[in-house]
Amino acid sequence: MIGINELTSQIAENTGVSKKDTKAVLDAFWKTVAENVEAGEEVRFIGYGKFFKKHTNARTGRNPQTGEAIEIAETNKLGFKSQLKFD
Repeated sequence: MIGINELTSQIAENTGVSKKDTKAVLDAFWKTVAENVEAGEEVRFIGYGKFFKKHTNARTGRNPQTGEAIEIAETNKLGFKSQLKFD
């Protein structure tokens, strides 16, 4: 698995931009995507995929350590559907 630091380094190397500036752009990218999705917009990248708000209903779950039933609240999350295909 690749982490954000390695990804930032690779993008900086591929673009000739400093790691500091690359990280600032990546941070701004994720913040902007999240703000738009939270506002109800779908963010599409033609040929790559789309980000969207994914709603999960409240449900009953189980504590894996005790087996006790617990209520899990409904939530909205950032979803992504990829259009990329790998052979």
